[in-house]
Amino acid sequence: MLKLLTKPKVLMVAALVAVVGLAALYAAYRAKYPYGMSHCCILIMGGALKEYADEHNGQFPTGKATPEASLSLLNQSNYANADLLRGKTVPEKTVAKILNSGGLLGPDTCGWHYVEGLRADDDARIAILWDKVGLGHDGERLKYGGHEVMFVDGQRRFVSGKDWEGFLKGQQDLLAARTAYPNRGKAILTAEFSLPGGSSWSQISHDGAFTLYSKVLTDYKKQGYVYSTQTPLDSTNGYKVFRSGSVLLPSALTWYRGDVPTNGVVEYTLTLPRFRSWPVVVEFTNGVPDAAQVLFDMSGG
Repeated sequence: MLKLLTKPKVLMVAALVAVVGLAALYAAYRAKYPYGMSHCCILIMGGALKEYADEHNGQFPTGKATPEASLSLLNQSNYANADLLRGKTVPEKTVAKILNSGGLLGPDTCGWHYVEGLRADDDARIAILWDKVGLGHDGERLKYGGHEVMFVDGQRRFVSGKDWEGFLKGQQDLLAARTAYPNRGKAILTAEFSLPGGSSWSQISHDGAFTLYSKVLTDYKKQGYVYSTQTPLDSTNGYKVFRSGSVLLPSALTWYRGDVPTNGVVEYTLTLPRFRSWPVVVEFTNGVPDAAQVLFDMSGG
């Protein structure tokens, strides 16, 4: 005959089961939210940065010992509070204590990666902010990695883990082009490329050789123009190599005034190993293109 448990033992077993269950729930929670659930929204951070720039002649926060310290300036004029500035990894109490005492944040006390020294009128493809660790919108762990990124024009984009290294290379290229800005002026035309089954990108690099061809069209009618990828891209058909290289960087898909005719129509075609784009036609009038950005839609070829 089974021996019945006494009431104290029943309560002890129930308590043990509850503890084990709570521990399992907590472990699952931490696995999904390694730093705890949060909603330090990058969109709100972008709004705070824009407001600051609007009131500081277009300049984003700068001038302190570290980028994180400069970002802290958003708190001094109430553009952003401690909960927002902490990012998704640092406890709010830690950040609030520093800011309330008049201090500034540092690399270990701010979860945002902030690109210091930018202006609101910089190239819109340059990123200004992203979460250092790479977490989801509510602080959740991302299955395939990646980061939510804010750009200087206030646009937000998610960059997947597989594209992250290429994104960083592209950003380095864009920042280098920014340094050369006084010599070339402002970009008048930029392009994105889209691989089959993928997203369009103007901020990332693409490993592998590329060639960008151009062809001046002398008898172009927009309504009746026939696009083709069958024509050989050689001089017998009027094409010339406009740009080429071993790695496709954003600067290769950027046109300045000296790169374009004052008036006329130019067809551009981009090739990558095993891929060729549909032609892109741009009409220039007084040095101004009929579109500020174009897309090279790549197909196998």
